[in-house]
Parts: sequence; structure tokens; C-alpha cells
Amino acid sequence: MKLLLKGGLVVLEERTVLKDMLISKGVIQSIKSNLQADLDTHIIDCTNKIILPGVIDSHVHFNMPCGINDRTIDDFYSGSLSAACGGVTTVVDYVEPLDNQPPQKAVDNRMIEAKDICIDYALHYVIRQWNELFLKELEEVINSGINSLKVFTAYEDMMLSYNEINDLLEWSKRNNILVSFHAEEEGIIVDKKRELLETSRTDSTFHAISRPVEAEVEAVRKIIDISSRVDTPVYFVHISSSEAAEEIREAQRKGLKILAETCPHYLFLNSEKYLNSDNPQMFIMCPPLREERQRLELCRAIKEDVFSVIATDHCAFTKSQKVRSLKFFEVLPGIPGVETLLPLMYNLVASGEMDINKLSKLLSTNPAKIFGLYPRKGVIEEGSDADIVIFNPNKRRALRAKDLHSKAEYTPFEGIILQGYPETTILRGEIIYDNEKFLGKKGYGKFVPGTK
Repeated sequence: MKLLLKGGLVVLEERTVLKDMLISKGVIQSIKSNLQADLDTHIIDCTNKIILPGVIDSHVHFNMPCGINDRTIDDFYSGSLSAACGGVTTVVDYVEPLDNQPPQKAVDNRMIEAKDICIDYALHYVIRQWNELFLKELEEVINSGINSLKVFTAYEDMMLSYNEINDLLEWSKRNNILVSFHAEEEGIIVDKKRELLETSRTDSTFHAISRPVEAEVEAVRKIIDISSRVDTPVYFVHISSSEAAEEIREAQRKGLKILAETCPHYLFLNSEKYLNSDNPQMFIMCPPLREERQRLELCRAIKEDVFSVIATDHCAFTKSQKVRSLKFFEVLPGIPGVETLLPLMYNLVASGEMDINKLSKLLSTNPAKIFGLYPRKGVIEEGSDADIVIFNPNKRRALRAKDLHSKAEYTPFEGIILQGYPETTILRGEIIYDNEKFLGKKGYGKFVPGTK
């Protein structure tokens, strides 16, 4: 069936226009005034609505192993259903190989796990080892459509050394592959944890102290230095502190190709949650929430284009999983967020802190370009996939976990008043969410290979 979206404010890459949009055979066919429908066309009245490109959440963790016996509670079906209900039409998840597992085998297994996904997806590959044999195997993965890698500078069983990172970036430059970084300095974290344990300060109120700002800043600084020497871009995930954002800003001013994302929880919450909540474990993620001063500075950094992407780091656990222990180092780190990404970030548009085109770039166009999905995804233009969100800017509501769809069954943003909410989500021309009802199909989502 064809769809005709009538009379909405269409958010194009560089401007907004009051136009109609015709969708046919899964793609955008035409964006013009006064388009007419034929008999097999379903008309959607978009008067007083905003028509946005489908959101791309480029940082999620569905069905991710955590520890010996745990996994994130949202699998690819429940996580993607939740995403669709929030206007997200594509996610980028991670392949985390087991020890000594061949890279292509790890990718194949991840795709099997994703078979029930109901929106489209791409994949990053996590690098846990670095040697010549591994390089040859990795090239097969790159040729299959995975064009971004992730590296940790923290977690002893996951991290690479800075010498290995240097070698990796030289390889990535030759192969035109982007490397992203979870940037926290392991040595600083280990020392701080030891200090807290020695003074019996182990409950969850000390989580922010256990992973201090300087750990993030030091790792960011070292990676920028390597990136500068090798002369290749890097991408930082989930930047949490204004000091790290300042390091990135200075590198960008020098002309270095440094890309960065931050997350809604760092823009809407602060570290008081660890002190004033009945269950501070519910707000534990890594890196942790920061002070209110830094939250405000991160919002300013968005205005100054320090960040290219806003993504969620959706890593959902249930309350029962989260509160098993009070000790900060035993709590499963991560929070749900994929469904609330767009409505939360639209609050910054409603308050005048950014315009709608900038929001669209941060949530759709930029991640599509950075991770090789553009122009198939991330933009409203003729010939692109008809991944669309019809957004009602006049729908005011409070965020409540009972209205959301993650299996986590809680939201760290409980009670925040939203000015605007997604009304309809369209994926490749099919309506998968409409007026608070999920209409999608299990397994409808497809893997989208990234291009270099």
C-alpha cells in the first residue's frame, strides 16, 4: 500500500518545509505540495505534526551477556519493539566475541540472535585482542558490512593497551574503518576502588566517586594524542563530563577529526540520584552520572557542536537484577533508554535550546553518515528508505514506566514532563507504531550493511 502524508512540517537535511510526502514500495517517492492520492493510497493527515527521519540509535546492547549468568533483559525483539514505540527505526548493536572466537563466527551468532528484530539494525564489532592472525580474520568481517569497531580502555578482560590502540588506529587508517572508544583510564579506576574499599565506602552512593571525571579525561586525552599522531578519526561513546568534552572541543578546534556522542541521561540527570534515591543502583551506569554543573556544560557543548550524535547506550536490566547488591562494584551497570530518546531530546527543541534540524542531525543524519548508512537511512529525500516518525509537538505527558515497553519495567526518567511525543513510526513504508499501539511484526527488521 502507498502512504500519503499530508500537510506536515517535513524536516529535510538543511531546512524544514510544509509539504506532502508520497511513500511507495518502501521508499520516499515524492516530497511536494498538493500531492494527490489514488485509490490504493492510505492518507495520513499530518496537520500540525512534524515529519522526521526515523531515529537511529547507534549505541544499544540487546541480549548482551553480563557477568557469568546475566544478560540485558531486552532481547532483539523486546528492545526493538520498545525502540519502534519511541520513533527509532534503526539501531546499531555490538558483536562482543567470546575469548578466541573467530570474528565471523561471532558475527554470525549475533545475527542469529537478532532474527526476531522488528526494526532495522547494523553492528559494531568489539575488539578484545590484537595480533596478526586476528587481523586476517577481521578483514572478512569488515567485508560483510561491519565498518566500525569498538575498543575499551577500561575493564581488564576487555581493554587494549595504548600501544595496541596505536597499532589498531594505523590499521584502521589503511582500511578506512572507524574506531570508537569507551574511554576511562583503568589505572585510575582501580586505584579509586581500592581507596574506597579500604575505607569501607562500598555502597552505591559512591559509584560516581569510584569512576571519577579524571579517569575519562585521561583516557580521552591519550586517545586524541594517538589519533593526532596517526592522523585518523576516532569516535568517543557516552561522554559524561564537561572536562572530557573540553578536551574534544580543543582537538576539534585544532582541526582533528574527533567525533563524540553523549547520552540523554547525562543531559537530564545528575549525580544527586546516587545520594537522594531509595535505590541508587537503578542509576548505575558506566561512566556514571556527573554533577549538575557538568550536566549544564554538556548541554552547552551540544549547542557548540562538540557532539555529533546523541545515543542511549540502552543496557536494560530489571529492578530485581539491579538491586541484588548495594555494593557499587557488584551492581549490573546500565539503564533503559531507547524508547525515550526522541521525546526527551525534543524537550530541548521545545525549550529553545536547539532547532528541529539540529535534533534530526544528532539523532538520524549524523549517525547514518558516520556509520555508513546514509543516504539509505537518516534523511528524508526521494529514494531513501521510508523510515519516518510523525511527531506531535503538542502532546504533553509525563514519562511513566507503565507506558513504556522495555522489559526493564522502569525508567530512570520517571516523572519528567515531555512536550511532544511520537505518534506514528514508519519503517520502509510499513506503519509499525501508531497512536500508542505497536503494529510491527517479529522478524521484519533487516541487517543494513555499513558502507565505507
